[in-house]
Amino acid sequence: MNMVKVCPKCKQNNQASADVCRSCGFNLIMVAPALIDESAYSEERYLICPVCRAKNPLGKGQSAGDIRYCRACDQDDIRNATEDDIKYERAEGFQNPAGETVQETGDAGTVLKLVNEKEKRCISINEGEHIIGKEGDVDAEYFSTCRYVSREHAHISVEKHSIRVKDSSTNGTRVNDRTLRPGEWVELKNGDRICFADITFEVSLC
Repeated sequence: MNMVKVCPKCKQNNQASADVCRSCGFNLIMVAPALIDESAYSEERYLICPVCRAKNPLGKGQSAGDIRYCRACDQDDIRNATEDDIKYERAEGFQNPAGETVQETGDAGTVLKLVNEKEKRCISINEGEHIIGKEGDVDAEYFSTCRYVSREHAHISVEKHSIRVKDSSTNGTRVNDRTLRPGEWVELKNGDRICFADITFEVSLC
């Protein structure tokens, strides 16, 4: 349990002694510290591209200078960013086997999870037919930052006893290093590796 000041504007957690929000710059002088349990939260760091405004996540140990090109638009204006430009965000997550917190999206009723260990991200998917991509219905905000992912990259059919994926992209979808033919439905099993363009996830069935 820690004492923090929660920014009323952007909901960022700040040190109890902070006068200004480290994320949005909001004045916190009149904000009273609150006691919260931060153990269930992880902190995501990212830079905003000055050209397309896309979010560019920073990996563990990365600094602002390590991002040379925007993942979404491939412009290099972001290379001028400094440590002061880094944004912070709290996200609920879970512990992976290495003891690291993986950011998780989704809600109750999850049947399928796609886990990206490299970026510490877990995408939860409920029953039904879904679209993965920049304009899909599964974490589109995240996929919109992935340069090679199509607007409607793949379709996923999620049922309790059958989970299938179909490619509908320009840059391809692979399951366990096998490239799917356009329109081909492939069954997913627990532990499979699925790759949308250059973004790889491990399949976890709930």
